[in-house]
Amino acid sequence: MTLHGLRHSYCTMQMNENDKLTAADVSKLMNHTNLSTTYRYTHANTNKDEEAISVWDDFEDIEKSISI
Repeated sequence: MTLHGLRHSYCTMQMNENDKLTAADVSKLMNHTNLSTTYRYTHANTNKDEEAISVWDDFEDIEKSISI
């Protein structure tokens, strides 16, 4: 892993896993002058994507139990 790759990983972990920090806080930690740069450094979190999708699964389960 390169130093630059490590920066991306650090930024991604702070943005996706640290609920105590806002995007502006992470941007400041990364020494970015623009918040858009911080978002560019952040990679998608597949766990959060799966959680978001699972909301629809829960909704379908509720819908099925109502129609029975």
